[in-house]
Amino acid sequence: MKKTITSKKRSAKPVAKRKQPKEAKPSEQPVAAAEPTNETTKNSKKNQVLALIQRDGGATLNDIMTLTGWQKHSVRGFISTHKQEYDIERFQRDEKQYAYRAKNVKG
Repeated sequence: MKKTITSKKRSAKPVAKRKQPKEAKPSEQPVAAAEPTNETTKNSKKNQVLALIQRDGGATLNDIMTLTGWQKHSVRGFISTHKQEYDIERFQRDEKQYAYRAKNVKG
């Protein structure tokens, strides 16, 4: 005689209601970031890199990496995001050394 196994019906679990987010109290409201001062803006890595590549000789990947502490892919990402705005070109200095130069600032 074979035994047949039947599955027991499971009762449906109650679905927990999602809690609505609490409204922030006035003391917990997010504080707007302060406007950067001119000194902070001048010393930003973005402005330092742009100053390097706006020189006549431009700047190599290693120059920018040394200045900022960024890795190669970060420097290349920065260059590609600012390429159109600053008309950045890549040119060859020596047989093996490439550099980036901002031909003219579009504005």
